[in-house]
Formats: sequence, C-alpha cells, structure tokens
Amino acid sequence: MPYDPLTLWLLVVFITMLTSGILLLTWATTPDSSALSHWAAALLLSGVSVAGIAARGYIPNFVSIELANAATFLGGGLMWTGFRRFDRRPLHLPVVFIPPIAWIAACQLPLFQSSTTNRVVLASIMLIVILLACIRELRRGAYEGIVARTMAIVVLAVQVAVLASRILVVQTLDLDSGSGFILRTDPVFAWYGLAGLAFLVVMAFTMVALVRERRELAYKQASMIDELTGLLNRRGFMGSATGGCEPGRPFAVLALDLDRFKEVNDRHGHAAGDDLLAMFARVLRAQVRATDIVARMGGEEFGVLMPGAPLDIACQAAERIRAAFRAEAAALNLAGVAGTVSIGVAVGLAPANAALESISPMLARADAALYRAKAQGRDRVETARAEPQPVLRAVV
Repeated sequence: MPYDPLTLWLLVVFITMLTSGILLLTWATTPDSSALSHWAAALLLSGVSVAGIAARGYIPNFVSIELANAATFLGGGLMWTGFRRFDRRPLHLPVVFIPPIAWIAACQLPLFQSSTTNRVVLASIMLIVILLACIRELRRGAYEGIVARTMAIVVLAVQVAVLASRILVVQTLDLDSGSGFILRTDPVFAWYGLAGLAFLVVMAFTMVALVRERRELAYKQASMIDELTGLLNRRGFMGSATGGCEPGRPFAVLALDLDRFKEVNDRHGHAAGDDLLAMFARVLRAQVRATDIVARMGGEEFGVLMPGAPLDIACQAAERIRAAFRAEAAALNLAGVAGTVSIGVAVGLAPANAALESISPMLARADAALYRAKAQGRDRVETARAEPQPVLRAVV
C-alpha cells in the first residue's frame, strides 16, 4: 500500500485532539485534579503543532516552523506544570514560556533559519530537556509509592531515547537539499511521528492512572483513620503495627479503656463524650513517642504499639498517660464523672528471621491485663505475663 503522508498526519492530529478531549472530560468529572487540565492543554497544543508542521508549504513558514514547534515546547512546559500541580508544588508558569520564546529567537539565526537538520537537532535537544525536567518532578514524589508514577517515568524515558536517536538519524539524511517538505513526507519521520503519537496516547492514559491511583490511595488512607480523633482506627492499627516492629527487638502493646465512659454519655450527652474522646486522643499523642503507633480501636478503647520498648519504658509511658488524662479530664468539669483510664501492658519479642503477620496474640495479652486493671478498681496500669519467646505470628 502506498505511503500517504497527509492521511498519516491527519490521523495523528485527530487522535491527539481526541485524547486531549478525553483528559478534559476526565478533569470535568474530577475537578479537584487540576493537573489534568494542564495535561489536556499540553496534548491540545501538540495536536496544533502537528497540524502546523503538516501544513508546511500551504501556510507561511513562520507559522509552520516557528509557531508550530513553539506550540510543542509550550505543551511540554504545560506537561511539566501538570506534574508540579499533581504534587502540589508551585507552578512557576513564566518558566513555561522560555522554551517557545527561545525557539522562535533561535530560528531567526542563520545557523537554524537555513538548516532543517540544525532545527531538528535543536528541537530534539529542547524536548529532551523538558522531558527530563518532567522525570525529575515525578521522581521527587516517588515516596508516595504510586505505581503509575513509575510507569510515567518509564514512558518519558523511552521518549527521551527516541528523541536522542532522532538526533543521530538526521545526521544521515540530506534534509537541506529537498523540497522543504521532507519532514512531512519522508517515511523515517513518519515512524517518528507514529512514535510521538504512541507516546502522547500512552502518556495520557498514564496521567489518568496517576490521578485514579492517587484518589484510591486517599480513600484507602481515609478508611484507616478515625474521623473523631484523627488517630488510626482498628484496621489501620493492625495493618501498620506489624511493619513497625524490628526483627528480634522487644516491643510493647498498650490496651487502654476509658473508665465508666457510658456514664459520661448518659449524664452529659454524646457531645461531651466525643469531647472526652478527642481530648484523650490528644493526651495520648502527647505522652508517647513520635515512633509509636496510636489508634482508637473502637468506642472508648485505644491501642498503642511501642517498637523497641522494654517493660519499664512501656509502664512509664502508661503511667504518664493515666496521670495526664486524669488532670485534663478534671478541667472539663464533668460533674459526677471522674475521667480516668485503665491500661494493660504486654511486652514481647518480634521474630528475628521472619516477616510479621499479626500482633493479635500480643493485643490479646494486653487486653487480659486491661481486664485485670478494671477488676482491681480501674484507673491503674497492669502488666501481662512476660514471654521470652517471639510472640508475633510470623510468615516463614
């Protein structure tokens, strides 16, 4: 089948515009993800650029060379600002206009004005710099652990390699002695056009995946947080606790329960009960270490995991919590109710050579100590029987 350059480039323009529209539609349904608007504009400008380059010979050269390629660089800049917006960093919008202005200025120099080869090399280098800047932005947010972020970096890196190969390929072609339409008609550049189209389409779907995965991660994190206190809930605690224990090291689990909490609700209403729970959460956070994992397990029950803490350190922390809460609760002036807490402490060793699966056995021991504290009059700290062997269930 004969190669029809016009059909190919029209197809590239159509698909690029269509993909831009898909991103705009996605943004309309997720307006809080404004990075999508930047990426949609980047694709739109890419389509305009391809249309301008394909129209070479039918429109003024200034439009098809300077302005059309400037649109590509402006689109690349908006892709960069999109990644910055995605990671909630300042946009620095004026920077976006530097590459297109530099391109237009360079094209007025004889070195580039009279040489298609030099313009292709310059354009490729400028695009490589822009894409490397995009990769840098993505790498800065790698701590999130979003898989689509890695995918985006790979796609960008592949396109950088394609552009680098184009710099080498143009050295083997005679671009400056033809009719001036070789970039539009040469099969070699047709392949580069298809590669560019594939990059834009794959990148668009990767951008949507970035937004979707970020939202799913936010929902997952929200499902692990107790709304009233801002602490982890039971699910979040059980999921985070096993990863917080160092192999072969001691750790402690505290089970805490507010004494006679039902009386607070019955005498002063649920709003007062909520205030007491929120206040206890603040006390709890203030009296434990930054590395400790704190959670509201349900109702008036709380839990703390203290990695690396032996029995004496755990008991000291428990006594601080008990005393601080009693003092803070007295300031609430809940008539007829003494704000106190009972605490059970369990200490054990994490397995030395196995991954941790569950802290349920330790939590059960701490609960047993808590029940003993309740039975012995409340407002006290009780410890569970020490076990020298590893007490966490392990995956071997």
